[in-house]
Amino acid sequence: MIQISVERKWARLFSKNSRVGRSNTFFSFLKEIFMNLSRCIILILMTFVVNGCASTRSITAENKQKIRSVKVNQSVNKTPDMFYLGPKMAVSAGFLGVLGVLAANNPNKSEADLLLGFAEENSIYIDKIVYEEVSKAARQVGKFEIIESASHDVATLNIGIYLYGFSVPHGFSSELVPILAIECNLVDPSGQVVWLDREQVLSLGNPSNSFSLKDIEDNPKLIDAMWRVSAKTISEKLFNDM
Repeated sequence: MIQISVERKWARLFSKNSRVGRSNTFFSFLKEIFMNLSRCIILILMTFVVNGCASTRSITAENKQKIRSVKVNQSVNKTPDMFYLGPKMAVSAGFLGVLGVLAANNPNKSEADLLLGFAEENSIYIDKIVYEEVSKAARQVGKFEIIESASHDVATLNIGIYLYGFSVPHGFSSELVPILAIECNLVDPSGQVVWLDREQVLSLGNPSNSFSLKDIEDNPKLIDAMWRVSAKTISEKLFNDM
């Protein structure tokens, strides 16, 4: 009887309607609000940083006339670290399946590393996606003939990825959208950079649908689709504005 009485007292003490329970609920609410506001601030700062570091070089009319054929450099420069701003992954396999196993087996790895590893285990590579979409857009826009050539007498289109990953679309969401920033430059046969531009897809105004971690885990091809629609959007804008 004494044990039951004590248990009931503790249950009443920490119930939602008790003072302690209400206090815990309130602090949990404040913590969630703080985390959401922090995400909003990070998203705003990221937008300013990415846009603020942009430098471009327009191609001249003379170079447009001189350069008729272009080869696309298959070696895509990529920043080594993936960006991730989103919900924490489960630390138990029972909650999120494959991603839960990865998180449990790699406690020292970040969410970015875990999600990138998951993508690569499913043969999804951001540099391959970007190369394919940039090459396709360059051909479709048709300002140059895109050729396969090892000759040094042909202009070269170089591709760089300086930001990629996933983010919540806004601070109060638990779903993810793709993040991608690409820089391209065109180098003439003499080695001079005659054109340079960069574009990005960030969380705001994102062209992709948003998905949860569970959606992505159940269908890894969503990673390819999300990055691909971002790369396509960026590539078309780069060459249409050229």
